[in-house]
Amino acid sequence: MKYRYIAILVALVSVVSVHAAEADKHLFILSGQSNMAGLDPDISFTPAVEAAFGKENVIVVKDALGGQPIRRWYKAWKPAEGAEPKATGDLYDRLMKKVNAAIEGKEFASVTFCLDAR
Repeated sequence: MKYRYIAILVALVSVVSVHAAEADKHLFILSGQSNMAGLDPDISFTPAVEAAFGKENVIVVKDALGGQPIRRWYKAWKPAEGAEPKATGDLYDRLMKKVNAAIEGKEFASVTFCLDAR
């Protein structure tokens, strides 16, 4: 599992680093379930994107919670049958609250969303 994240990170940095010299700030949003919840971006992810874009040009926002149903990230989720659950989209709202606080007053050359949906 760890190597999968490293491979994704290398591919991501390779693709977006082409534009690093032309762009200013880059936002990386990390969200999802168990695997993302267990990921510490400060160990490998954040240093890698800071090396590619410059520390002052990178903002990383992470919000993840393992073992949760997709309906908690998707506000328009409806069950195939039966009563609708009380909580739909609450984790999306939580994530966006963190993102909005981090980006206030800033403009970005790119936004990258990394999701683990397992």
